[in-house]
Amino acid sequence: MKLNPKVTEQQHQRLRETRNSRDSKAVEQALTLISNACSSNENLFPLVIEAVKLNATLGEIMNSMKEVFGTYMAPSGF
Repeated sequence: MKLNPKVTEQQHQRLRETRNSRDSKAVEQALTLISNACSSNENLFPLVIEAVKLNATLGEIMNSMKEVFGTYMAPSGF
């Protein structure tokens, strides 16, 4: 599968525009709340919804969770 370089650049531009137009401090606070909640029994769902509403990216949200949970690696079985 070959990716169209024009589409790639368009997506990068959309991401830049999104990051430039959002309230970065509010996004950082939302991501911090997610990371902190991962260490407790707090429900993550409302925090993730709030981060999405603030235009946090999926990658940013996942990275804030990975800080606490790490990355799952399936056992090889061999």
